[in-house]
Amino acid sequence: MKKIRYIKPSRVSEANVQAMLFMALYNNGINCYLEYRMGKIKGRGCRVDIALLDKHREYVIAIIECKSVKPARYAERKKSIEHTKQIKRYSEFGVPVLTCLCFNDIGVVVEDCKRILEEFEIQEFGRTL
Repeated sequence: MKKIRYIKPSRVSEANVQAMLFMALYNNGINCYLEYRMGKIKGRGCRVDIALLDKHREYVIAIIECKSVKPARYAERKKSIEHTKQIKRYSEFGVPVLTCLCFNDIGVVVEDCKRILEEFEIQEFGRTL
């Protein structure tokens, strides 16, 4: 059998961050959809990395953008990502926009999603999950 040597990349790929976050959300019973087409803003189509759905899968209640950042640049990138055109454009949908820049962010993002789901349930139905 032929084999190809694996050379460890300098950072984790964005796809791996997205996949691990999806799995963490799934394992916590949180509905979401990968690479979701949100529609157009100012004539441009938007495909978000992860759309957070309500428990009945009727509404997109938040957007999650995944990136891959080298550990040395994490603090700088975490501060600056909120000011990118992409995040500003997603904010125009009127739902929260969360960012996940590395594996270490996954737990925080999952907890934020739980909080957003709880707030949505209270706002829409006057009850908690």
